[in-house]
Amino acid sequence: MIKMKHIFFAVILAVAMLSFQKDSGFLNNAFKAGDAKTIASYFQPKVEINIPGSEGLYSKNQAELMIKKFFENNPPQKYELLHNGSSNGGDNYVIGKYTSTNTIFRTFVLYHVENGKPVITEFRIEPFKE
Repeated sequence: MIKMKHIFFAVILAVAMLSFQKDSGFLNNAFKAGDAKTIASYFQPKVEINIPGSEGLYSKNQAELMIKKFFENNPPQKYELLHNGSSNGGDNYVIGKYTSTNTIFRTFVLYHVENGKPVITEFRIEPFKE
C-alpha cells in the first residue's frame, strides 16, 4: 500500500513538472525571434519593466515599444531557458540567457496564470554575469 502511494505521488509530480515546463516555455520562441508583440500580448495592463535604459511601471503598449527597441538594438542570436519555478503565493518565474550579436543578457519574467493564460507582471533584461 505504501509503495502504491509513492508511485501515485511520483506520477502526480511528473505530470505537474511537465505541465509547468510546457507553461514556462511560452516565451522561448518570442525571445529567439525578438518578437516584442508576442511578449507584450502576455503583459497585464501595467507591467514592471527593467531593461537597459528603461525602468519603471509602464502600460502594456509603452512596454511593448521599449522591448521592441531593445530587440532592434540587440538582435537575437540565441535564447536559452536556464531555470523556472514558482513561489508559494502562486507566482511563477522564468530565467533565461539572451544572446544578441554583441552582448549576453539575463532575462527574468515573473507571471501568474489567469484563466489558463500566463499574465506577466514583471519583465527584466540585464547584463549577464557569470
